[in-house]
Amino acid sequence: MAAAASVQSIEQRMYVSALDALGAPVADLSAGDVTVREDGLAREVLRGESATDPMQIALLVDNSAAMWRYLGDVRDGLAGFIQRVGEAGEHEIAVVAFGERPVIVADYSTSLVELGRALARIGPRPDGNAPLLDAVYNVSQGLVRREAPRPVVVAVTADSTEYGDRRPPAVLQALADTGATLHGVAVTGAGTVFGGGRRYRDELFAQGTEGVGGQRIELIGGEGFGDVMGALADELLSQYVVTYARPVLLIPPETVEVASARRDLTIRGRIVPARE
Repeated sequence: MAAAASVQSIEQRMYVSALDALGAPVADLSAGDVTVREDGLAREVLRGESATDPMQIALLVDNSAAMWRYLGDVRDGLAGFIQRVGEAGEHEIAVVAFGERPVIVADYSTSLVELGRALARIGPRPDGNAPLLDAVYNVSQGLVRREAPRPVVVAVTADSTEYGDRRPPAVLQALADTGATLHGVAVTGAGTVFGGGRRYRDELFAQGTEGVGGQRIELIGGEGFGDVMGALADELLSQYVVTYARPVLLIPPETVEVASARRDLTIRGRIVPARE
């Protein structure tokens, strides 16, 4: 049951994923199941409703030398993800390969045929070294220009050395400017990992997913990739919009924490970015 916000408060919205103990989306989330804290202070949760706004999903695909042997599994898993998401609504999906440098294989589209053809065009770059951070940075800038209302970035990459020119602080800021949720899928055992490059990717996935509803998923080889992408599609398509009351503040809060009031639920989420 919704409560009325105070005249001295404004309503703030969050997209959240609500998962049960087995990691499956729940279908019965209510406002009473959610807690929200800003800078440690509890806020009144007003509503919890199914999210119906179209998503803008950027699929970043590593097709470098470190991933070539798993590329068939990756294409199959992404094809299933695109099919499931595309049949569920007017969600726009873009495909970006970054085996050597970030290249838009398909711009944001709702066409399953076009997106399927784009996946088929992604071939291995046996001499390429993947610049993941550059790819996330470029995609983030594009999402800001599009003023995407519900952006999601899914990065599929080898757990290997970073070869991009960008460093985590700049990439994390660009990602934050979009208001996007980042999901990172790292295939381990797909390449040799050296020093700083590994740290850069770890920092991106740790800080880029924390507190914004995202996650880092690690796989050993390509087996199970299709299941992982199917579960991610189900989670995204089962999200909620949680609305809570925020007092009128001169300075926005530095931290926003969303959690479950029920022990059997895990809740992840991010604030819906304000658009002028």
